[in-house]
Amino acid sequence: MTIDIRIHTAAAGSEALLDEALQALRTELEAHDSVKLLVNGASFFTMPEPDTQRVVVSIIGWSGTAPAALAAFDQALPIGVSLKALATTVLNGPDADALAEHVLRSGALEVAIRTPKVGQEEHFLRERERFFGVVRQQTGFVFEQELLAVDSDVRAVLIGWKDRPAFMEALGVLGQAPEMGSFFGTIDVHAYQAFERGASTSLRSW
Repeated sequence: MTIDIRIHTAAAGSEALLDEALQALRTELEAHDSVKLLVNGASFFTMPEPDTQRVVVSIIGWSGTAPAALAAFDQALPIGVSLKALATTVLNGPDADALAEHVLRSGALEVAIRTPKVGQEEHFLRERERFFGVVRQQTGFVFEQELLAVDSDVRAVLIGWKDRPAFMEALGVLGQAPEMGSFFGTIDVHAYQAFERGASTSLRSW
């Protein structure tokens, strides 16, 4: 399946326009049998600097051809709304089935869009495993899924937590872990957000 990770921002006064536009898109996408996964949530944390605008993360998964509604949506964003980041990735086989179950068990999620630094690809893989070895040990950890971009060397990751308090507690530990600094030294981060999963998450079997 193909998975889009989209991060939209809304300038002051345009927050309702963003929410309304995303809801309209959601309604249209839910009518397509090919769309298997729809997740939306408002971001509550980023780094290194806090957001000054409303940020909403959308995760859209489909099989086959991309829904035309996605391209149309990007070309007609409301005034004050912008697309902060986009990663189109692929996930195949049993991982696709497992992802839906993991998402349902996660009240809070992290998404990061990043690229291994040039010449550091092998170092990235080693440091990633060291860092996520620590992540997996934290209370409330649910899952982590690496996603590879369709047409570039960009890599995204989804991390699920039981709820927002579990994430915040883990963040306090991970922020002090040397493995985090070592891993971050191997990547160029394009976007990072932590968000609470909306109650209207839609999942269909693949």
